[in-house]
Amino acid sequence: MQSPAAGRAYTFGETEFIAMKVQDLIMRDLVTAEPHDTLASIEERMADRNVHALPVLDDDGKAVGIVTSSDFTPDLDMGTSVADLMSDMVYEIDLGEEAREAARRMHDLGVHHLVATERGRAVGMLSSFDLLRVIIEG
Repeated sequence: MQSPAAGRAYTFGETEFIAMKVQDLIMRDLVTAEPHDTLASIEERMADRNVHALPVLDDDGKAVGIVTSSDFTPDLDMGTSVADLMSDMVYEIDLGEEAREAARRMHDLGVHHLVATERGRAVGMLSSFDLLRVIIEG
């Protein structure tokens, strides 16, 4: 069964939401972590850059994990390595995909972050907040 809004274009200023691409929504200044980083170092990095999730990249720029602010608990040893805490369930979306597909994927997977990729390499992070910002700011 299709929702009542299925197929409908939502216009925000001059841009139709369903026509927007992931590349139009992300910041290319990707903040990342490496498996050997400590939780203390990435917590500081996340606070400094005001981000809620970091993709964990291997030496080839491929996302091998993700750490989110909700992973941090008060009893956590901040000397722990990222590799010991990260989730290896990384969900990606290509830069050329439509924003609507990104929203659908987040909804279907029950996640708030997708790693934006170009030719298999992580180049950005798309969050549910990014999608909401488009709706709010128009």
